[in-house]
Amino acid sequence: MPHRAAPLRLALMCLLLHAPAAARAQACAPAALHLEQQAAYPLPPHLGIEGATALVDGGYALWAADGTIFEVDPTGVRLERHLPRDLRPVGLTPVPGGFRFLDLRTGTEYQLGADTLPAVLGRVPLAPGQELDGARWVDDGWLLAVRDTLARRFLLRRVATGGAHTVYASSVADTVPRIPRYHLSPAGPALLLTHLTAPFEVLRVDPRTGGVDTLATPAADPAVRAALPDTLAGWRALPAVALDCGWLLTLTDLTSDQRLLLRYDASSALARVTPLAVPFGLVAGRPAAATLLAARRAGAMELVWYAWRWDREPD
Repeated sequence: MPHRAAPLRLALMCLLLHAPAAARAQACAPAALHLEQQAAYPLPPHLGIEGATALVDGGYALWAADGTIFEVDPTGVRLERHLPRDLRPVGLTPVPGGFRFLDLRTGTEYQLGADTLPAVLGRVPLAPGQELDGARWVDDGWLLAVRDTLARRFLLRRVATGGAHTVYASSVADTVPRIPRYHLSPAGPALLLTHLTAPFEVLRVDPRTGGVDTLATPAADPAVRAALPDTLAGWRALPAVALDCGWLLTLTDLTSDQRLLLRYDASSALARVTPLAVPFGLVAGRPAAATLLAARRAGAMELVWYAWRWDREPD
């Protein structure tokens, strides 16, 4: 059953509530972001959430590294499915009666019905040396995050009925381990690419035109650098989560409970840096419904559902 963790909820609200004066200049949003916890429910202790996608009924579907697929809404976990052990989902989209997903290791596409084993639909095209890192279903096809180990590049590939093409290619890396790796997350018709490691840059890609903008390079910002240690080897970025006006980014220290929650305004200016001393990370968001999904460990691992709104400060 959902339960509340009031002390952490209040701490998070207080840390995020008041943005600096520079953020008040945003054209489309008031100055304060107000978060209110709606529900929290426990997760298995070793369940690693790999990604989430919004559902049309207001819930979310999530997938985990161990092959678990589950649906959640404010009432709790409403569906849980376990894939065969040799399958690891990397992208997930709902279809009537079930889900469509890709297997990370092979690029094979499957459809999972309500009471069936996964059925093979085909395989996304991967050239020799190309490794699948992530995937998102957009419109009528997949957007694939690919590490091309032969060309030493990150590729964002579009695979749809009309064929496959490269939407974005990174610069050539010095070595294979230095090929950049990105999370993929939705932002309206665009896609946000968040670099997992420093400097944690966030790119916005238009899948239709291939246009790419660098929204932010957090580790280069003095306000973020002041809150980070000298070495960033143990720090990672989680996927950027879009709001209706701006976006949020979680930076996490793999060696401790330290986290940074960064809020950017509509112009991609840094509006707030919130240090957190608890394992916490945003998982997904739905701007139209003003909800956020987060994972945190406050004793046990739990999934937390937040509603958010913009509050104007008194004149």
